[in-house]
Amino acid sequence: MYVRILIGSREPRARGVGRALLAFADVEAGRAGIERLRVDCYAGGTGALVGFYESCGYERTVGFDIDGWPGQVLERRLAATA
Repeated sequence: MYVRILIGSREPRARGVGRALLAFADVEAGRAGIERLRVDCYAGGTGALVGFYESCGYERTVGFDIDGWPGQVLERRLAATA
């Protein structure tokens, strides 16, 4: 299962929403018997976005560059619960 779009706010009152949405994806994937979730994101700058996904249990798989835009694919393995 691929998390296609996740856009969060940097507003303090939105803190934790991204993690909650990823946890929801974990539950839905588990219900469907899916064992892996994947995301890709911007990997430039400070690398904070990649670090965020890593802090949520995702591991780096493949890095890529599209016309100077550095990206990173990450994956999280789940235990199937279906």
